[in-house]
Amino acid sequence: MTAKKWRPFWSYDVEKTERWLSEMAEDGMQLTDVNRLTRVFSFEQGHREIVQHHIIYDKLQVDLPSSLEDSGWEIEVTEGNWIIVKNEEDDIHVFPSREGVLKRNRLHMYVISVLAVMNAIPLTSMTLAFIPFLFGFGGEIVGSPLWAITALFALQGIATIVLAIYIQRKLRSFEIEYFEIQTDTDMRIGKTFVKLRIGWMYAPDLLEKWLSEMAAEGNHLVRVTGSGTRFHFVEGEAENVSYIYDFQPKVAHAYYTIHKSAGWQLKFTSSFTFMKYTLWAKPYEAGDKMPRLTYDEVERKGQVRRIMIMNGIMASYSVALLTFVLWMNININIDYDRSLVHKVILAFLIASSISPLFLVTRVFLYYRRMRNAGVQD
Repeated sequence: MTAKKWRPFWSYDVEKTERWLSEMAEDGMQLTDVNRLTRVFSFEQGHREIVQHHIIYDKLQVDLPSSLEDSGWEIEVTEGNWIIVKNEEDDIHVFPSREGVLKRNRLHMYVISVLAVMNAIPLTSMTLAFIPFLFGFGGEIVGSPLWAITALFALQGIATIVLAIYIQRKLRSFEIEYFEIQTDTDMRIGKTFVKLRIGWMYAPDLLEKWLSEMAAEGNHLVRVTGSGTRFHFVEGEAENVSYIYDFQPKVAHAYYTIHKSAGWQLKFTSSFTFMKYTLWAKPYEAGDKMPRLTYDEVERKGQVRRIMIMNGIMASYSVALLTFVLWMNININIDYDRSLVHKVILAFLIASSISPLFLVTRVFLYYRRMRNAGVQD
């Protein structure tokens, strides 16, 4: 007996797929083929097996390394760059690398995220332009066969955005387990309180100074929630603590392990798989030099430059997007009297433009402070 199973997003959640394949093998369904295009898995009825599966993605690897073969791993199916292996051993100490899967899914996430942003711009403009019509204010919608094209475009745009969110969430979960990202929570007993800090990544030097001053006053950072906006503190004894903001376009597998082994405590790391900003903390004795992630001036200047360029681009993009949507909203509805709804939309867009402008200003003020301090030239 043969069976075919369709799993369209299996490659973005390989751990779940591996558990599913092992469950199928336990039911006597032996994997025989995987079609990358149709996303269909083919099985044949056979003997029941208690095995552990692992999925490998490697453009160069054809055969398994001897270390994996000696540990009981054997190839079950090969399809393109994908290799699905299984192991019948009870006690497994050596596992295939996840690096290939991570790099492949990261690349897909980057591409689909760009497409999602490209779709979000016209979709936002269309939505804001049609809101007055939905409330029955001004203008008239004329029937046209071209509306079908508009509807199809909107549907594919929404589907692309949803897919980008799905891949981002799955990749985030994969990274948390693969990188072993565990934030270090301060477990001291005492009264806790919360401080809001919005847009701190655009002025990291001010955040580092503020947190160190809080620690010197006996207020110690417990955790950061609210996507990096809510800082939870616990009251205790005064300490000297160095807080460091680190920005990396992307991080390597050993990034967190290396810094933790050097005594740094992970307080926060962003959920993005690229443009990763992380907050580290390390206590030190009075009279000692304040710890830094790096004392190399070239690296520190490069860090400042990356923060300024990437955050400046993101903030400037937000300003440009809001300006474009505002311009489209004004020009589309220029031929009829502005309704109350339309005026509210315009007011909202104008008000929304203030925040990105504020962030752009913070980025360049940060760059100027670093330049005056001699960290950047």
